[in-house]
Amino acid sequence: MDELPLPAWPVVVWMAMPRPKVARRLWMHLAALGVEEIWVTGGDGVEASYLHSGALSSDELSRSLLEGLEQSGGTHLPRVVIERRWSREWLRTQLAQRPAYDRWVADTDGKGSPVCAPQHGLILAVGPERGWSEREREWLRNLGFRTLCLGPRVLRTDAACLMALGLVSSVWPVPSAVASAWQV
Repeated sequence: MDELPLPAWPVVVWMAMPRPKVARRLWMHLAALGVEEIWVTGGDGVEASYLHSGALSSDELSRSLLEGLEQSGGTHLPRVVIERRWSREWLRTQLAQRPAYDRWVADTDGKGSPVCAPQHGLILAVGPERGWSEREREWLRNLGFRTLCLGPRVLRTDAACLMALGLVSSVWPVPSAVASAWQV
């Protein structure tokens, strides 16, 4: 029996660049989960040197992403967008390409929105380990991002990202080849 390829999960993970050691671990996991796209940006709490590390080299990204695909049996290589200095204008342009996608920001803010299944897709923003600055939080709220509360503890970016994706998958499962075949 021929197996159908696993489809991409219509999730864009936008993360402020974590420490390079953390980033290297995270690429593999994001590919294994089948996310559609990964945006890596700077931010108020991001150490500038992180954005020039080997963790963002095309060789390192390719190796780690392919390792994740091999482990999961996936076939969709996530597109990676690196924007060293993000601005509201850059973000508006990115968001305009996915107007129907829900927008959530993972945060420690205890006033999070209830987790519900996105209708078409999801853009999940995960800040640096120090968290988003108040200025960045305000921008995100103004652009329609809802808070996905991860609790009061400060988490490493990889833990926060995987915890947030786990919460999302509890209400909106990662698509399987079987489910996709039924939709054809």
